[in-house]
Amino acid sequence: GWDRAAMTRSAQPAPHRILLGVGGTQHLHVSIDMAVMLASGFRTALLCVVVEQEDLVAVAGLPFARTFGRGGMSAPVTQENVEGYFRRVARTVEHELVERCTGVNVTWSLTRPQGDYIHELMASVETGDVVVVNRRDIQAGPADLPGVFRAILGKASAVVIANPGLARRGAVLALTSATVDGKALALAREIAQATGNNCETASPDGFFSRRFKASIVVAPLELAETGGLSSFLKSIDAMGAAAVLV
Repeated sequence: GWDRAAMTRSAQPAPHRILLGVGGTQHLHVSIDMAVMLASGFRTALLCVVVEQEDLVAVAGLPFARTFGRGGMSAPVTQENVEGYFRRVARTVEHELVERCTGVNVTWSLTRPQGDYIHELMASVETGDVVVVNRRDIQAGPADLPGVFRAILGKASAVVIANPGLARRGAVLALTSATVDGKALALAREIAQATGNNCETASPDGFFSRRFKASIVVAPLELAETGGLSSFLKSIDAMGAAAVLV
């Protein structure tokens, strides 16, 4: 269980709140699981931002916009389809949050802005938030991804990238080096205490050269970028772990 007393002894201030960004239904349960787990452990409120993505709404109704189903059957994409889709996403999220949060005493709220996923997420972030995202919702190529995370970390204290293959048990691994501050290690220790797992450390070189088993990997963004952020995230994916960037 969550060791709340141990967490309050930690020098690291507890996150302001957990902010979950949702842009679609892919791997939704995983992101919600992770957000609820963190909100419960840190005893903070959970805000879920379901972004009705403007680009999809804009495409709706254009003559060439079609959806393709089984057997190559196609249908036009209408404004109604797209709005209906986002209504379903919001309903699914609400249903899941009601179910998950009641048992663990987490208070939650939900907003449904329309616009660009990253822009709306950034508009909702407050200083000290821990932001949980699904990488599939971030429409950014490998070259732009570090910039996106850096922008979020300008306000947030951490970005959590949930993983569909999430290992529930397993060490919390902190990537540390002599040149970066101990923020990743402090947060990794807190998460480990909260989830009842061990906390381990690795250097960036060690991380890329050895096979680690972990459920969550906490890393300063600059260390995650040393061998390229894409290859870092691929290693984490292969592990079935969630990534926490600080």
